[in-house]
Amino acid sequence: MPLAEARAAQQTRAFMFTDLVGSTAAWQADPEAMAAGLSSHDMIFNSVFDTHGGELIKHTGDGMLASFPTVEAALAASLEGQTRIREVNWGGAGRRAVRIAIHVGPAYSRDGDWFGPTLNRTARVLGVIDGDQVVITSGAAEQLPATATNLADLGHHHLRDIPQPERLYAVAADGLSVAPPSDSGSGRSPLPRLRTAVLGRQEALAELAGDLAEAPLVTVVGPGGVGKTTLAVAAARGAETEQGELTAFADLAELSEPGDVPRVIAEALGVPLDDLPETTERAILERIAGSVGDSRILLVVDNCEHVIDACRSVLDGLVDGCPTLTVLATSREPLEVDGELVRRLPPLDTSPEGPAVELFLARMRTAGGDAELTPQQRQAVARLCEHLDGLPLGVKLAAAQAARLPLEEIARRLEEDLAALSTGKGRHRRQQTLEATIEWSHDLLDPLEQMLLRRLSVCAGNFDLTDAVAIAAFGDLGEGEVRTALTALVDRSLVVADDLWSSLPYRLLETVRAFGRGRLESTGEIDETLTRHADHHLRRIAGIVPEWTAVSFGGPEPGAITREIVNRDADMRSAIDHAKAIEDHELLAEAFPAISAHAVGSAWDDEAVDVFAFLEDWLADQPAETRQRVYWSHLIAQTIAGTTDQGSDLAQRIANLQDEDGDPAQRLGARGIASWRNPADDPVHTEDADQIAEAVPFPPQTQIHAHVHQVRGVLLFNADRLPEAIDVIENAGPRAFFSSLSSAAAAYLALGDVDAAARTMDGWETEPDFWWSRFSGEMMTVAVTASQGRRAEALELLEALHKQASTRPPSLAHSGLAAVAAWVAMADSDRAAASRLLGSIPPPGDPYNPADAILSRATIRALRKALPAEERKRLRAEGQAMSRLDAVRGYSDEAGANPESPVPGREADRRWS
Repeated sequence: MPLAEARAAQQTRAFMFTDLVGSTAAWQADPEAMAAGLSSHDMIFNSVFDTHGGELIKHTGDGMLASFPTVEAALAASLEGQTRIREVNWGGAGRRAVRIAIHVGPAYSRDGDWFGPTLNRTARVLGVIDGDQVVITSGAAEQLPATATNLADLGHHHLRDIPQPERLYAVAADGLSVAPPSDSGSGRSPLPRLRTAVLGRQEALAELAGDLAEAPLVTVVGPGGVGKTTLAVAAARGAETEQGELTAFADLAELSEPGDVPRVIAEALGVPLDDLPETTERAILERIAGSVGDSRILLVVDNCEHVIDACRSVLDGLVDGCPTLTVLATSREPLEVDGELVRRLPPLDTSPEGPAVELFLARMRTAGGDAELTPQQRQAVARLCEHLDGLPLGVKLAAAQAARLPLEEIARRLEEDLAALSTGKGRHRRQQTLEATIEWSHDLLDPLEQMLLRRLSVCAGNFDLTDAVAIAAFGDLGEGEVRTALTALVDRSLVVADDLWSSLPYRLLETVRAFGRGRLESTGEIDETLTRHADHHLRRIAGIVPEWTAVSFGGPEPGAITREIVNRDADMRSAIDHAKAIEDHELLAEAFPAISAHAVGSAWDDEAVDVFAFLEDWLADQPAETRQRVYWSHLIAQTIAGTTDQGSDLAQRIANLQDEDGDPAQRLGARGIASWRNPADDPVHTEDADQIAEAVPFPPQTQIHAHVHQVRGVLLFNADRLPEAIDVIENAGPRAFFSSLSSAAAAYLALGDVDAAARTMDGWETEPDFWWSRFSGEMMTVAVTASQGRRAEALELLEALHKQASTRPPSLAHSGLAAVAAWVAMADSDRAAASRLLGSIPPPGDPYNPADAILSRATIRALRKALPAEERKRLRAEGQAMSRLDAVRGYSDEAGANPESPVPGREADRRWS
């Protein structure tokens, strides 16, 4: 809370903690009697609180926390409560004694609860006293009148996490003990100090608090450097502060002998072993159980992974033998003990405003750096944190160097060597560098698990079990060993399993991948592993799109190859690079139809061009079938990308592959595709369409004939022979992924038949599952909606498409959207906006998609009739100064701000074409 609010909520009060001693054993002996007795206990203390002006704050297990206006009131309530509680009949549970601690001081009130050092100290006092006692601090004693009551000076005692000893006083009254504390808490190992704030872990802390209330053993599991120890210590401190829990801390990091685990845990709990006749595990556990008794203690056992078997045995015994002991363990893998609750700790969020960046800035400040960053610098820090996988250890190591090195230099050094981020001193060796942290986990693996980890390092993104087997199962590592070792790597936090129900559930953290890659290079296995990686991924996509026909027409869903490559984008690029490096032309030629299919409408245009250039000379000596597959695939992709010169060259190469007896469909189809993007008035459209009509049977008798007549339909659209084009598209068989329904609907709109266009678009959702088909169908839906006079709905759809188009390739989406927006503007009688929108489309002036090209040309013809040439020229020049998306956005915003058309007569002009 803000400082002013905190001061306003701060009050000085006397606080009282009460606790029933030995309640756990009593619950086990006679639950019914204990329940009745506890009910009487609560009734008594609620009554004395009311009598003496106290306020019950909360129940703490089998005890209570209350506040009073004065120490004298608190003391009076405690004495009355102790007197009355002795009269309770506990039945088979046996008499239960109550211990009470009182302290006074300032505390903070929030949401009905109280917080602050005063309550912490009161809870610590309660932890060192026995039943039938009322013990107060020296501060509380000073506020009592000299004659108030008899106090027995118990001397100074050390309290947990309080640096100065506290002088304690026992109230001397009938039935109360004044014996000094038998255990001041100094015997148990204290929790280590948290040196930095715990950032980004509030949700995890809340979940962990719930876990500790539910399970006797909770294990925080995660990769090295993720902050398991910090979270565990913070959770334990919360238990101390809020519930008065006793705590102990056992650090196993430097332990080398598994047999020492029982001894170290006993020492952490303050259990002496000097007089133990034998120091077997069983004997030590029995001694611990006898010493702990029914004391409620939270034991933190840190760094279990390197002595995991010993921890499993010891902690299993502790859970059975000490019912009031709760264990919070940290490990890089679960202990697999009965009753264990595993809490996996993920890395920090690395967004610019996330906790990883805040941790970086906080550590940077303590190292003397300037933590005031511009938004651009914060983005750079976020990228660095992402490269470090959001691991707090890596973030803090990098931030410590940021006080003296530019971020770019830190990132460069990290790319070269994980050991570049180092403290060099003051920590366990395994925490001095990220590399040492990962090496610690790596060295705990068996040889086959180490082998799988380094081989999986060639995976640049997410992968599944099939990928792991295909890439790593060779030599001494068989398929069965891969399955077993992968499970072990997930358990040990070296492979991340984001979602085991997803198609690609596994991944390596970048830091682990870099470590594994270094080990792979040092073993000499890298070439074979990379070759298997490339062969697996490229043959996988080749199986989805085996031939050029699937790139352009029918066959497997074009969307399938897009999903496959997008999901494995980094691995596909790596596979292509390696195949080129080892000059595996056959593999790349086999995969080329799939590569080209993905290049259509994606950011892979350059990859497809580069692979074709790599294959081009080699293709000259290959069989015609191989050349045809590659040439056709590249022709489709390059035509769509607008590279008409290369398209014509590829079409000629395909034609040259046909002998005199060959099927003319190959030659004519290739030439027709190459001319798709020629200017609308180019006679080649009519010539090619007529040649196909003469040479290729119609209706088509084979799949290739159907494909080529699809091309014919597009050429007829481009030649403005719309009725013929509609007939061909509707009777040519399998539809092309460029959405033939949209083309037919556009032709009907241009002919003025809005109803036929609407009927045609009723089935557009059945077009092939490819983003361009869907986008084209949605654009044509906008045009039909506008032509039907549903202006508001059309503008709403246009705005949604604008958001989609911003993430799509400009060569496909942006020009088509501008053409559709121009159609909508004309339907709205806004000829100026229509002119600007068409002007924003760069030369040659037509969108690629035939449907949008038809609308574009129809709009241009209408504008020539409606506006003088000079005005059209001026408006188009205004459009040329804008990007296509900006032009669409401007029209959409302006039209949306005007509920009616800006030009009267919209109703009469609706079917202006």
